[in-house]
Amino acid sequence: MFLFYYLHHHSSSLVSMLISITISYNSTKWADEERYQTSMFQWLHGLLITSSSLSWIKLKERRKTGVKHLCMTHYNML
Repeated sequence: MFLFYYLHHHSSSLVSMLISITISYNSTKWADEERYQTSMFQWLHGLLITSSSLSWIKLKERRKTGVKHLCMTHYNML
């Protein structure tokens, strides 16, 4: 009986408390989601930079070996 009386007279404060809990939970959830997306973007961006740097290094090495091979071929032909 007391619970019914309490709920009846304090329902608006209970509802506002539940609403504020829900809003704060959703805000935290959205902030976590945004933080997750930001970190994922940074990780992918770092991966892209790393892979393109490695590709550039490999390309430079290939060019070096290609030039060496070309020089050795011309030298052997002489």
